[in-house]
Amino acid sequence: MNLGIRALLTFSVVTLLGLTGSPVQAAETNVAGIAGISGEVETDSVARVAAAVGATGADSGDICYISHVAGIGWERNWTCDGYYSGTVGQNRAIEAMMIRVNKSIGEWCLRGHLRNIGWTVKRCTQSGNGLALYVGTTGQNRPMEAIMLSSPTNIYTFEHNAHVQNKGWSGWWYGGGVIGTYGEALNLEAVALKVAPWTP
Repeated sequence: MNLGIRALLTFSVVTLLGLTGSPVQAAETNVAGIAGISGEVETDSVARVAAAVGATGADSGDICYISHVAGIGWERNWTCDGYYSGTVGQNRAIEAMMIRVNKSIGEWCLRGHLRNIGWTVKRCTQSGNGLALYVGTTGQNRPMEAIMLSSPTNIYTFEHNAHVQNKGWSGWWYGGGVIGTYGEALNLEAVALKVAPWTP
């Protein structure tokens, strides 16, 4: 964890309705203080979250991600390499995300734009290699409007596609940057990510 914003993650398993309407196990991630606002989650913490939500597949791709969705909680499975996390056609905001890069891409960074808070502090890892970053809140009914991914190494970068409330899919974009919108009060509803070689 980094500097003054140290996230204390506690896991309480609760039963929620899943995407198909059947009961699933999900974990609420409570973050101390202003919180959830982003911080590095060590690999073993990610494993505990994945175990708590019954999620699988965190190491099955170059980049994997899991979302906390309004009215549902944490998804049951990690999503990787261009498939989307979140929901489409249900008017549900993503409230928090964990993103894990398994490929050795060097330093990469994440920040989020949260309703009534704005941009969070940028947090970075020094490598991929299975480390994850967390951004967002849970238990506050606070939609995430955008995330921003970057990698200053000029070796790898990110491709992304976002589904935004009332707008639909953005289409695939190359080079990281803003994923979603800000200043429009529109919910980020689904996100798809890929790692790609950097080309100037």
